[in-house]
Amino acid sequence: MEQASNRIHGKWWLNKKSLIVLVAIVAIVIVIIAPWKSGSSSDPISQIEARSILQQMTTYANQNDLVSLCGQSSSQIGCESAWRVAGEWTAVPSLAPVIKESFVPPLTSIQGSNATKNARVLVLTGVDGLGKDYETEFLVFRNNNGDTVIENAIYWAGATN
Repeated sequence: MEQASNRIHGKWWLNKKSLIVLVAIVAIVIVIIAPWKSGSSSDPISQIEARSILQQMTTYANQNDLVSLCGQSSSQIGCESAWRVAGEWTAVPSLAPVIKESFVPPLTSIQGSNATKNARVLVLTGVDGLGKDYETEFLVFRNNNGDTVIENAIYWAGATN
């Protein structure tokens, strides 16, 4: 009876020991991988991610959805004001903007915003719904919480003629 008890106790200890080792290995893997997880507030916005966000903004604009269009803006009031000044829904471009350039801005070019070195700028060109040419810097960045924030969500607001 005593031998059976030792075997059971021994198996329990082996299982407990294995569990402790397993938990330690998982903890080490998490510590190693966590800094590289996607969406960290320090990760730069990739060109693919910025293009995807721009595509979503063009969808919101074509659906006349101002709440969603300005929802990720750094300033809801500023976004709505830019929409009014740009010509409201009649000025929404019928075609998606052309991405003229994509770059990670130097810190000095985005002073005054909450953006840090994790930003990306898409320089957009096109013709708005009123027939005016536009060129706009569409800035996307992550705030300290890791949330995506947009400057110039009203991407057609840079009408030049």
